Amino acid sequence: MLNGATLAQPGHTFNYLVQDIAVSGTSATKAGVPSGTMNGLAIATPVFSFTDASAATATTVYLGSSNNICQTFTVAYPNGPNDKPASFTVTGLGSANESTDLTSAQLWHDSDSSGTFSATSDTQVNSQTFTLDNGTVVFSLAGHADFQAGQTRRYFVIYNLNNNASDNETFQCYVSAAGAPTYGGTMTGLPSPSATGTAGLTVSANVLAVTMNGPSAASTVNSNYQGPTGDGALLCDVTLAAAPGGAWTITSMTFNASGSGSHDTAYSEVAMYEDNGNGTWDGAGTDSLAANTATGFTGNAVTMTLTNSALAAGTSRTFFLVGKLNGTATAGQTFNANLQSVNSTPPAGGVTVGLPGSPSTALVIDVSSLTVANGPAVSTPATHLAGTAASYVLARWRLSASNNNVDVNAVTITTGGTGNWTSDVDATSGVAVWQDDGDGVFSAATDTLLYQGAGAGSVIATFTSTLSVANSGSEDLWVRVSVTSTAGAGVAAAPETFTLGIQNASDVSATGGVTVILSTPAPNSVTLGAIEFNVTSFDPLADLPAGGKPITITGSGLMSPLTVTIGGVVCPGTPVITGGTQVTGLFVPPGGGSGLPIVVTSASLPNQTLSQTFTYSNVGVIGGGGGGGGGGGGGCETSRSNTPWALLLAAMAMAATVTTLRRKRA
Repeated sequence: MLNGATLAQPGHTFNYLVQDIAVSGTSATKAGVPSGTMNGLAIATPVFSFTDASAATATTVYLGSSNNICQTFTVAYPNGPNDKPASFTVTGLGSANESTDLTSAQLWHDSDSSGTFSATSDTQVNSQTFTLDNGTVVFSLAGHADFQAGQTRRYFVIYNLNNNASDNETFQCYVSAAGAPTYGGTMTGLPSPSATGTAGLTVSANVLAVTMNGPSAASTVNSNYQGPTGDGALLCDVTLAAAPGGAWTITSMTFNASGSGSHDTAYSEVAMYEDNGNGTWDGAGTDSLAANTATGFTGNAVTMTLTNSALAAGTSRTFFLVGKLNGTATAGQTFNANLQSVNSTPPAGGVTVGLPGSPSTALVIDVSSLTVANGPAVSTPATHLAGTAASYVLARWRLSASNNNVDVNAVTITTGGTGNWTSDVDATSGVAVWQDDGDGVFSAATDTLLYQGAGAGSVIATFTSTLSVANSGSEDLWVRVSVTSTAGAGVAAAPETFTLGIQNASDVSATGGVTVILSTPAPNSVTLGAIEFNVTSFDPLADLPAGGKPITITGSGLMSPLTVTIGGVVCPGTPVITGGTQVTGLFVPPGGGSGLPIVVTSASLPNQTLSQTFTYSNVGVIGGGGGGGGGGGGGCETSRSNTPWALLLAAMAMAATVTTLRRKRA
C-alpha cells in the first residue's frame, strides 16, 4: 500500500522477485529461485489539459470599464491525486499597452459552473498588474483548492481598463505556462489557444455616457407651482459625459413625459438649464439657460436645442429640465420625465450608452397619498419540510403617507405559486398580517396582529383595528404564512411554492380620498418552497481510511446547497444534483472508525441523519491468521522492500486455503 508521500514520483516503478523459499523436511526440495524480476507498480503521470474557450470575435469595451473577459479557458484533470498547478502565466498581446492602460488583470474561477462570468457568484483567484507592454502576469493558485480526479474547471482572464487607451486599440492574451504541481505531472494544450492569442478586446474610446440623476422621490406641489425660485420645478436631472477618446457635438436633447397628468396642458413654460457645477438646481440666478423654452410638451415630448453644442473629450455637462405649472392639473396627478434621445455628431466610431434614460419621479399634485412598497429588509426565502407544520414570515411591506395622515382598513393579498393555498395552509391562521412595533424585527409577542385567516387565491385581509400612517411617516406590515404538514407531501424533485403580493393600487383600502401608489416592483414576498426530503440510499457505506470512493445518493428533495458529512467530516467534491432525486460528484473523505453517522443537508431543510452508518476498514489487507504464542500474526507491511514478500505470502496463503477447501469438499 503506497503511503502517499512525495517520495514516489510520476514514472517511478516498483518491481519484485522471489529471492529464496524456506523448505523443511527430509525430502523437501526447491527450484526456480531466485526468480526473475516481476513487474509490480508504475506511478502514473497526472495530466492537466488546457483548452481555450474564448469568444471567436473581439468584444468592444470602453475606457474605465471593469470585468472585461480577455480569455476563457478550461483545465481538465482526468486522474491523479488531489493536486493543482502552482500558477498560470498569461502573456499579453495587442496594440494597447497593458502596463499603462489596465488598472489590473485578474484570474477568476467559474465557481458557480454557469459557463458565464459573474463578479457576484464567481470566485477571484488572483489579481496582478502588467509591468511591461505585451508582458506576462503570473497568477498564483496558492489559495485555490486542489483539483480532484475527473474534475474540469473553467477560468476567466479579466481586464479592468483605465482611461489611457486610444480608440480601436486591442488587448489579446493567451495562457503561456503553468507552474509545476506538488506531485508532478504534465501540462498539455499550452500555449492556449496559441502564441497568437485570443480575439480579445477592442477599445472604444469615443463614448457618450448618459446618466439620469433624478429626481428619484416625488415632491408634492400645488397645481400652479412655479418652482423654489419661481423659475420652474425640477422634472429631470441628466449628465452627458464624453470619454477621453474624442469630442462630441450635441445639437439637441428630446425628453419624454410620463405620469398620470397631462403634460401637454399643465405647463406655462418648460425650459432646460445647465448646472453651475454644484449638482443642484438653484434657479436662473445661478444656473444658466442652455436651450430654447417651450410652452409645454407636445404629444408628451419636448425637444431642447442647445445654444452651446460643444462637449469636449473627457468632460461632462449636467442639465436640468424644469417646468412651471399653470394651475390646470388636478389633485393626485403625477408628472415625471426622462431623456429619450440625443441628436449629436460623434467622433469616428462613437457610441452612446444610457439611452433612453429611466423616468424620474418628480411631482405629485397636492393630495393625500399612500405609497406601498417592499420594506428594506425582506425575509429570506425558506424551504419547508413536508410532514411538519410551521410558520414563515414571507413579506415586509412599508406604507408611507404624504400630505396628510392616512388610515388603512384592509389589503387584498393575491397568492401564487404551485402550492395549494386551500389544503396546505392552516384554516385559521394560514395568512396573518402584523403591524411592526417600530424595531424592524418581527415578533409575535410585541407586534400587533391585524388579521389572520385561511389561505385562498385572493385573501381580503380586513384589519381588526385601523392602521394609521402619520403624515411624512411610515408603518411596516409583516405577512406570515402558516403551512400544514401536507405542504410538499409527495413532492420529490422541485419544491412546490407559495408566494403572495399586492397587485393593484385598488387592493389597498384607505379612507379620505387617498391616492395609493404601488412601488416598482409591486409589494411582493419571498418564495416559500415545500418538499419531501428523504434519503433512500447512500453508497458506499465503507471505504479505506484514505477515502476517495465516489458517493451516490438517491432520495427526494435533494437541492443546492447540499452537504454530506461522515463522522462530522465534510465530504469533498462538488455535488451534481439530478432532478432532485440523485446526487453524485462527492467523495468519501479520509477517516477512520466504524458506525460513523452520515448526515445529509439539503438547502435550508433540517438535516437528515441516515439510519445506515459508515465504516473505514483496511479491506485490502490479507493475512493476520492465528496470532497467539506461535507468532502467526501478519498484517500490512509498509516497507517498500518487504511489500513484495507480503504480497507473495498472501497469494500462497490463499492458494493453500483454496486447496484445503477443495480437499474437504472431495
